[in-house]
Amino acid sequence: MAEVNEIYRIYVGEDGHHWKDVDITAANGDVVDFSIRHVVDIDGVAIGDKETAVDLSTVTYDWLCDKDGACAYSVTEEAPEE
Repeated sequence: MAEVNEIYRIYVGEDGHHWKDVDITAANGDVVDFSIRHVVDIDGVAIGDKETAVDLSTVTYDWLCDKDGACAYSVTEEAPEE
């Protein structure tokens, strides 16, 4: 369940090379609104863009930081390989 002010990395495509880091601005379970804080190799998407009603259960993502700012790793670098 996502919370406001958490940061997630959402992947676009199946190769894992296209992603956007997002700040959660509203959350209802896994359905979130967010603003984009960082983007890599996604055409037509820019920092500051907002998206609404995105269901995290339907996308590939990594959790980056909790609502208090404690981060698993730098939010401007690629996520570690699993």
